[in-house]
Amino acid sequence: MNLLSDKIKFYTNIILSGAIAFSPALWYLHQLNIIDQTLFLTISAISILFVGRICLEIALFVEDSWIDTIVACRVNKQRHYENIKDEGNVFYDNWNKYLLLNNNEFAHKIIAHLADRLLFMLSTFIATLICGTLLLFIYQFSFHKYLWLLIVLISYIIFSFVRAISIAEGLDFYRYYLLKNQQPSLLPSDEEDTNEFENTNQG
Repeated sequence: MNLLSDKIKFYTNIILSGAIAFSPALWYLHQLNIIDQTLFLTISAISILFVGRICLEIALFVEDSWIDTIVACRVNKQRHYENIKDEGNVFYDNWNKYLLLNNNEFAHKIIAHLADRLLFMLSTFIATLICGTLLLFIYQFSFHKYLWLLIVLISYIIFSFVRAISIAEGLDFYRYYLLKNQQPSLLPSDEEDTNEFENTNQG
């Protein structure tokens, strides 16, 4: 995997989530105009990174406690992967062969890509929840001016959570498929032990 690309995605996720979550508070401080511009930019940068990291940690907790449970229930009850019928389907056959190329390299890439998308959806989901809460708390007496923004936030909250579940199901399938088709290999020490055992039986 591209280490630089992974780092860029990781920090972009943090910065974007922090900016979404803390934007109402930053906008409120900017309107008050009670601190120096340089100090405001410094506080904004630190706050965005700090809040973004918190969003990321909460997203991991949500994935571990909620998303995985929902996916496990759906997989077990509705569409267990063992029951997927792909015999004779040219698309599935070619796709499965593609996933196993280069010692499962392409399957690992797809899993990493889906994991990044899942984390993005969940962290922005948390950030949007925080943003909506701050909007209600800060502008409680004049929130009717921002009603359109509340509708946008609620729409994204629903979309991101539903999308996260969908991505998690795909991620779970590819993980299952990779484990199912993983070819166990004997270590050199195991091969030596096996040869000794066979020689002993033959002797």
